[in-house]
Amino acid sequence: MRKYFLLLSIPFSLSLVLAFRFSDGERWRAPEDARKLINPLQPSGEIISDGKYLFRQNCKACHGPFGKGDGPVAHTLKAQCADLTSAPVQQQTDGELYYKLSIGRLEMPGFKDLLKPDERWALIHYIRTLKESDMSER
Repeated sequence: MRKYFLLLSIPFSLSLVLAFRFSDGERWRAPEDARKLINPLQPSGEIISDGKYLFRQNCKACHGPFGKGDGPVAHTLKAQCADLTSAPVQQQTDGELYYKLSIGRLEMPGFKDLLKPDERWALIHYIRTLKESDMSER
């Protein structure tokens, strides 16, 4: 009986790994030309405040009030919401974040047609304030 269970569990486990690998679990990479985009806005109190407002209106429900990926609807989604405070997110270039914010992926909407370019760039400046080390100050 154990051998039979083991033989059945191997293909099932492999299918789960492959499904994860080729869906939500695959690392989302921006194209090289997007990585090189430079944020045309200089960070300022006003720009970051605008970004914070946009975050609260468009991102908070999924990413949570502090960007940890724990918003009130996050648990209803198939894909895990990114923790915007994490090193893997914060280490991306502004261009990578702009690309991802613009086109979206899976359940995350693309904001290209919803937010103006300057609004998306301001949102990125706000996301830069959501670093793990700064969380105790919020």
